[in-house]
Amino acid sequence: MITIKKAISKNDFNDFVMFPSKLYKNSKYWVSPIINEELEMMDKDKNPVFKNAEAEYYLAIKNNEIVGRIAGIVNWVEVKEQKKNKVRFGWYDVIDDIEVSKKLLDAVIQFGKERELSFIEGPVGFSNMDKAGLLTHGFNELNTMITWYHNPYQKEHLEKLKMKKLAEWVEYRIQIYSEKDAIQIAKVVDGKVDYVLVDAEKKIADTDSRQGEPGNIERAVRENINHSRLWTFKGNDLSVDAADAFLARLFEDEVKG
Repeated sequence: MITIKKAISKNDFNDFVMFPSKLYKNSKYWVSPIINEELEMMDKDKNPVFKNAEAEYYLAIKNNEIVGRIAGIVNWVEVKEQKKNKVRFGWYDVIDDIEVSKKLLDAVIQFGKERELSFIEGPVGFSNMDKAGLLTHGFNELNTMITWYHNPYQKEHLEKLKMKKLAEWVEYRIQIYSEKDAIQIAKVVDGKVDYVLVDAEKKIADTDSRQGEPGNIERAVRENINHSRLWTFKGNDLSVDAADAFLARLFEDEVKG
């Protein structure tokens, strides 16, 4: 028997956040989010998004074990101002049991009906600037921390539950070591992709760089991206994220306070 529990207590929220660590523990490609950030995201006192949104978080339980999770979200700015009468769902992670997926989605649909919302869309976050989408290809690729990782069967679950694909996004990773190459690639991809991520500290000795200056890939890309959205990051900061993910996994049984 599958039961759906709404997260209310501190332990419930910890269970919600830590469930993927158990679901994907044998995966070489899943990357843990920052645990503290996930908990703060759900905290109405810390996350300003709740001024114009509301959410409920659900856990699926079978044989006294957590077997799935999902969040039901309403962005009231989207509903009232943009006239999009929808309930969002996100943080969708389940075992390979379509009945678990159905029960979780039914909980979100009911959450939406209680607020007179007429259709459901996801996986998405609180807004279109959050993580979005269901992984449908590339399961043997390391996922990035700004995307969700999923198992192949989750796509099959949603299709069998009559959900339809609205859009398809493709993510590429290109490693380059020349300012000249950076400029050429930036011009090619600008406007063809939604986001371009570039290392903010990628400075190299480069014969193709500006005279008297070392190669600066971040600057080269920034000056040639006019239509896509450019995100820069500092590569050495990623070690902090990696350490947090490692410790969360190592002490996952001790997270509950």
